[in-house]
Amino acid sequence: MFPKNRSNLRRDAPDACILGMWETFRVVIGHRGGDMTMFFTSDLHLGHKSIIGMNGRPFDDVEQMNRRLISGINEHVARDDTLWILGDVSYRASKQAVLPWLKKINCRDLRLVRGNHDKDWEGEGVFAEICDYRELGLGGRKVCLFHYPIASWNGMHRGSVHLHGHSHNTFDYNVYNVANERLVWDVGVDANGFRPISFDEIAREMGLDVEHDEAWRRAKQEAFEQVRVEGGSYPRLHHHDMVGGL
Repeated sequence: MFPKNRSNLRRDAPDACILGMWETFRVVIGHRGGDMTMFFTSDLHLGHKSIIGMNGRPFDDVEQMNRRLISGINEHVARDDTLWILGDVSYRASKQAVLPWLKKINCRDLRLVRGNHDKDWEGEGVFAEICDYRELGLGGRKVCLFHYPIASWNGMHRGSVHLHGHSHNTFDYNVYNVANERLVWDVGVDANGFRPISFDEIAREMGLDVEHDEAWRRAKQEAFEQVRVEGGSYPRLHHHDMVGGL
């Protein structure tokens, strides 16, 4: 999934910003930071033998796949963190076969946005919340969670972020969206190294910086205040002009 040899990548090339994202993702994919408390994943497809060949997953069999996916969760998500699974926990496997795997997850705050292959997990004591759609407030932004990718999501023109699964994309999909300034991220395991990804990491990849956002809001407020005092029309402020080209 990742380029093995980056020695010939030119930093002055038009795609330098995209290539830089590969470097950032390579670094952060192997560890979690102390303040990363909200994690996301999707489309584990526990118990689904055919997904290994269909999506080119690097596993020898279902047992190895299940084990590696659960290990990937436990290696990155702490017991007191929150993990949202945006659908398709399993496929072509009974609840009785999947429950033992889910109970191996150390995180005590598991939440599910239902996907098209999900069982009825109500009453099993696994998920603290089960829903079809959810909106969160993270980093001062609205974050829209849905199993399916949405072409137009709530607040998309006001800086809201859309996280989804379902599509089984590779990381290239996320790189493309970021390069085209679309605040959309496929949190599925196939697009994220077969492990969960935190919102902090997603925000970093998207170039969302809290300090820059606050600087933007302050600059806009100051401009509006100046207009109120001096009179005249409101200026058209552009985010990249105010924060140095995010």
